[in-house]
Amino acid sequence: MQEAYLVYQKKRYIRWFLDTYELKNPRTAKILNFIANNDELLQKIYFVEDVRRLPNALIISSTDASTVSFLCRIDDCYYEDIDEVIQILNTEPPEELFIRLSFNREFLCFICETVLDFKPDVGNKIFYHQVVRSLEDEMNGKIIKKQERKADLMSQIDNALENGDKEKFMKLSKLYRDIVNGN
Repeated sequence: MQEAYLVYQKKRYIRWFLDTYELKNPRTAKILNFIANNDELLQKIYFVEDVRRLPNALIISSTDASTVSFLCRIDDCYYEDIDEVIQILNTEPPEELFIRLSFNREFLCFICETVLDFKPDVGNKIFYHQVVRSLEDEMNGKIIKKQERKADLMSQIDNALENGDKEKFMKLSKLYRDIVNGN
């Protein structure tokens, strides 16, 4: 029963948005109408305020919004063609699709608040994706620094060999082995 009510609320939200706002790209109404008429797809939809770093995201903007008119990212691939997006949603819909309907937020209707409240763990998922991306960035930075340090040490080791400085060679070789072994 709760799921049917949620699908109904999502339909109302989409209809309210289409009835209330003029779209920056009028053809995007075709996507919203397709979604609103597909109960199975509506169950996989989460309306969110921020779609950054989410693999399956859709932004549709009204003329009064400062965001892009249309953006669709599914499985980290970007799509510009509205008919292609509908085809993908029809044949191979993602497990989850996060949608941001972008409009002037000075007027936030009851329907909006109701639908935005019905996203039980989306906030956790957004947070999870942000944490994962942050950790990936941090790890990539550490890997790059380690590679740069190894290259620098190799250069210094080569110089020590060329200069016949055995003591410096031994010291630098130990540092290099420590970096390679993760110490």
